[in-house]
Amino acid sequence: MYHIFMNYLSKIKKALKEGGVILVIKRVFLKIKFAFERKSFIEEFLHVPVNGIPNVETICVKIDVTDEDILIAERVLRAFNMAITDESYEDTGNLWDLIKKTKYKDLYEILNLNDIKKFAEYMCNFHSKSLAYGISDYNSVNVKEFGKAASLESAVLVKDQMVALGEAIGAIRKTNDPIHIDSEILLSFVKDLLKVDITPPWIDGGLIKTKIGGVFFSSRDVYSIYTAKRLHDITGINGSVAEIGAGVGKVALYAHRFGISDYSIFDLPITNLAQGWYLLKSGLNVVLYGEDSIDGAVRVMPYFMFGQDRKYTVTMNQDGFPEMGGDIVAYYLEKIKANSQFLLSINHEEGKPYFAFGLDNLHIIVPQVVDSVGGFGRLSREVFPVRKSFFEEVYSCNPNKA
Repeated sequence: MYHIFMNYLSKIKKALKEGGVILVIKRVFLKIKFAFERKSFIEEFLHVPVNGIPNVETICVKIDVTDEDILIAERVLRAFNMAITDESYEDTGNLWDLIKKTKYKDLYEILNLNDIKKFAEYMCNFHSKSLAYGISDYNSVNVKEFGKAASLESAVLVKDQMVALGEAIGAIRKTNDPIHIDSEILLSFVKDLLKVDITPPWIDGGLIKTKIGGVFFSSRDVYSIYTAKRLHDITGINGSVAEIGAGVGKVALYAHRFGISDYSIFDLPITNLAQGWYLLKSGLNVVLYGEDSIDGAVRVMPYFMFGQDRKYTVTMNQDGFPEMGGDIVAYYLEKIKANSQFLLSINHEEGKPYFAFGLDNLHIIVPQVVDSVGGFGRLSREVFPVRKSFFEEVYSCNPNKA
C-alpha cells in the first residue's frame, strides 16, 4: 500500500510541475472516468445490430492437470529461467514494463513456491489469471468486473467478428443484419472456403468462448485465423515467418494448419511461458529457448534472440508495436530490414495514453515510426476486417536494395 501511495504522489508532483493544479485535476478526472465508465462491447461491433443483440451460447471451462501437463510445465519453466538469466534489459517505461511491474503478482507468487504442480495448475487456467493480461480475451474474472450486460455483448462480439471474417474472405455476402445469420451456416461457409481446420483446441481454461456452429471461439481465435490466412497469402507454405509479440501463440497454431512450417516467435520471457504452454498443449512440435532445433517445429524464443541467426520471408506484429515505445520499435525495424523480405503490421493508430497506468505514456503510431526509420516500401494498406480500429499494412524491406 505504501508503494502504491508513493507512486501516486510521484505522479501528482510530476503533473504539478508540468501543468499545475489544472493538469492534476484533469488527470484525476480522466482516471475516475475510466475506472467507473461501464464497459460496453457494442462500440467494438463491426456490424450494427439493427434487430437487437442475438442470443448466443458461451462456455468457460476449468482444466484439470494431467501428468503430461507437469512435463510441459517443467519445459516452459526451464526455458523461462534460462531466458531471464541471459536477459539484459533496461526498463524504458513502456506499457509492458508497467504491466510486468504491476499485474503479475499471482504469477510471481506461484513461481516463488517452486512447486511444479501448482505452476501447472495455474497454467492450465491462466486465461483467468494475471498472465493473460493484455494477451487474452474475456474471462471469468471480467464477468465479475464488468457485469452480465457486458458479458453478453462480449460473447456476441465474437460472432460479429466471425461474420466479418466470412465477409472478408468471400464466404458470405454482406446483408443489412448479418449478425443474426444462423451460426451453423456461418461456420460451414467459412470452413468450406478456408479448407483448413479452424477448431480451437480445448485447452483455454478460464476463457469465456462463444458457440458458433457447435464450435467455441474467442475473439483472438478469429483474429488469428484471418491473420494466419494473410501470412499464407504472402509466404505460401514454403515461406518463413517471425512474429514479434505473439499473445498466447494462436496465430502460430493456425499458420501451422495453413501449412506454414517455419515459424518463430519472439517475445518477453514471461509471455513465452504462455506461448510455449499453449502450443505444446495444442499438440504442436515446439522448440523452447535452450532446446535443440527441430525442423518444422515452432520456435518460441525470448525477444533478444531476434535478428541473431535467421532470415524470414515475413516478420509480423499484431497488436504489439504501439505498446512498446518508439525506440524499441525502431530497433526491431532496423533488424527487420536486415533479415526479412516483408513486414506485416496489424495495429491500431489511436495514439491514446496507457489509461490504466496514468496519462504520461502514449501508444505509438507504427507508420510514423516506419517512416522515420526509412528503408521500407508500403505495398498495401487495408482496414483490418475482423477488429475495429485496426489497420493491416504490408511493407517491402529495403525495396531499393540492389
